Amino acid sequence: MVIENILQGEFDKTVPEAPPLLCNMCGLEVSGVAGDRWAAKDHYLDHEDRRYHFCSDVCQWIFRLEPDRYKGHDSLIDRAFNGTIPPGPDSFYEYMGHSFVERGVCGYDYDWVDGYRKPLKKSA
Repeated sequence: MVIENILQGEFDKTVPEAPPLLCNMCGLEVSGVAGDRWAAKDHYLDHEDRRYHFCSDVCQWIFRLEPDRYKGHDSLIDRAFNGTIPPGPDSFYEYMGHSFVERGVCGYDYDWVDGYRKPLKKSA
């Protein structure tokens, strides 16, 4: 789908509209391992009327060791939902102080997509 959108010049459709689920401990995306073994798992814990999300048992374990140390921290996702980061597709970039040019594009200027413009030749 991403390649199709690039081929059609619809670059705005190549970025997610919604933010990913982030670990409340390490801040990484709760995504699992890509490939045949991909099985994202949200390790969550309810603590004092709040649900915390973790990318692994290890991050959840670290939180459980000292929950009072971490319970007041708001992740980027928490900040989006509590209004600290305003709604909108560019709000995360703006919150982090990234100007439009600092957000970056493909370092190869999408030259690699040319290989998808022509049908592949069948081997003899």
